[in-house]
Amino acid sequence: MTQEAQYPSWLYRLIHQGNEGDVAFYVDACSEAKTILELGCGFGRVLVALAEAGHLVTGVDSHAGLLAETAGALAMKAGRKDRATLLEGDMRTVSFKQRFDRVILPYNGLFCLQSDAEVRDCFENVARHLAPDGLFIFDVYAAECLFEDAATIDEEVIVEEPELLSELKEDGADITVYESSVWTPGEQRYDVSYRYEIKDGAGERVQTHTIAHRYMLLDQITALLAECGLRVALALGDFEGRGFDEESDQLIVVASIAKK
Repeated sequence: MTQEAQYPSWLYRLIHQGNEGDVAFYVDACSEAKTILELGCGFGRVLVALAEAGHLVTGVDSHAGLLAETAGALAMKAGRKDRATLLEGDMRTVSFKQRFDRVILPYNGLFCLQSDAEVRDCFENVARHLAPDGLFIFDVYAAECLFEDAATIDEEVIVEEPELLSELKEDGADITVYESSVWTPGEQRYDVSYRYEIKDGAGERVQTHTIAHRYMLLDQITALLAECGLRVALALGDFEGRGFDEESDQLIVVASIAKK
């Protein structure tokens, strides 16, 4: 997670569980790597699996609470804590004295960056830390359909009213989660808000948190990668390895250092 540091980590973890097959995909994609840098590692959903697979993993996130959850998850895995290094920081500016065989940015983390300049800063930082024969791998939801839909509507802002997302139990609390969104096509912006209605021994309370996404097309991503000395080696449309096309729901990009 790379934004809204006040979003309580336990609430974030409850509903942001990634996409089916993504953890297995990253474990397989990193199978030949010794060192891995995960940007936006969140509560360790992917990082812990990579450590369990025997890799040396460095995780970066701007949210101290989520990093604490990652540390706790690692501590529960015998012999895995010493394979992971965790650092609170910004993926655009964090600096290490080494290069990595893999740099990964899972689960829409790229879309948390709010401008081309921020994306460019991130990609430049990746290029500084990627081994010459390393791979930069990230996944986002496919935004092509949003561009197609935007061409058919006149509204500048589209608001989706709250809908029930999930009913959960956590540590004796009953939690009902509602999701709403504000879509601003002209800015390529999609803000998703979550309303948590929490009932526990302390009574009833409500918490609301928003994640702001600035989505991008593959062509836009490709151009910014090129500006930063990186090239798209492979674009997939799902975690089973199918090629990306206009029908894809996901976009998984595998990039490498561009050859001069």
